[in-house]
Amino acid sequence: MAMDYTIKWHGDKVFESATRVNTEAMERATFELERYVKTHFTSPGTGMAYKRRGVTHRASTANQTPAVDTGTLRNRVQSEIVKSRDKIMGYVGVLASVKYAIFLELGTRDMSPRPYLRPALRAMRKKIDRIFKRANS
Repeated sequence: MAMDYTIKWHGDKVFESATRVNTEAMERATFELERYVKTHFTSPGTGMAYKRRGVTHRASTANQTPAVDTGTLRNRVQSEIVKSRDKIMGYVGVLASVKYAIFLELGTRDMSPRPYLRPALRAMRKKIDRIFKRANS
């Protein structure tokens, strides 16, 4: 006796659900990383003190998070999500033009780096992993 079977394919629904869940996780992860970067700009520098526009500023030293002077760099740190059919990418960085941002992060021939993005990602890696594990469990 032959039996009839019906197979229903729900691949599109599964893909849609997985995409939505992972997009939400990426949004949360990039927001958390952006927040971490911005809140770790608050430490005063321990480097050279100098005056600019009548205000004394203390610079950061090598490998220290950049000291805040005007707040422009900190305020321009942003997150962005870019989606395509098969990828969801999250970016956190200085998305608006701040010419000195890259020099602080990586250093120059004459200045040691004052990284603020890479240390934040290292510090947040476990939390980001947890965000995606929870979203996909």
